[in-house]
Amino acid sequence: MKILFIGWICFSIGFVNAQTGEDYLKLMQANYKDVNAMQINMQYTLYKGYDGQAVIEEYKSVYNKLGNASYRKINRTEIINNEGVQVKINHDQKVILVSELRSTEAIDIDFSQILKRCESISLSQKSNHSVVHLDLKVGQDIPYTRISIEVNSKFLIQKVTLYYATKINFSNDYLNKDLDFPKLVIQYNEFKQKWKDQDEILTIKNYVKFKGSQLVLNERYTNYQIIDLRRN
Repeated sequence: MKILFIGWICFSIGFVNAQTGEDYLKLMQANYKDVNAMQINMQYTLYKGYDGQAVIEEYKSVYNKLGNASYRKINRTEIINNEGVQVKINHDQKVILVSELRSTEAIDIDFSQILKRCESISLSQKSNHSVVHLDLKVGQDIPYTRISIEVNSKFLIQKVTLYYATKINFSNDYLNKDLDFPKLVIQYNEFKQKWKDQDEILTIKNYVKFKGSQLVLNERYTNYQIIDLRRN
């Protein structure tokens, strides 16, 4: 079972008086604009059941951005967006996928689409943070039934909880199913501004090289399979 993930990030804009869940979402999203260089460390934890406490899977993740280029690593998968392409490396399967450039934004969720599918948006005030709850319409083409976003007084994300709408089989025994709803919690542990790419993790030639219309793997990945998904 592979963990499902999204990556988000935020940047402080200072205190603004927000009154509703919609206000919090707007101010939170505003924090992402015009951030040129950043790094955020996250922890992804998958639970069985909406109220489950037993950890099924747990991965560390890092997201880096510099200008229009981005790098994301979660467990043993790396995703690099730069120089007009996306390179996705699966180290378990030893496969490298090359496709057209995808979004370089840290927030992978399209809130404009999410809000169209929202049945309700509510806000819970706690002693040192607030939680925005987005309840989604049943039967929509979004995998979640609820998204809860915990933010602090500066509208920085502290935690995101995704409640999936479809049950999956948690059993390792093929003869006995153990169906339940997955819950994915993303904890935001550290945020750095003014990140510099000293290790050149955003440089595409460190993964694949272009020779005319052909792709050639960097020497570090000679035992990997390369798949070109770009449109001709």
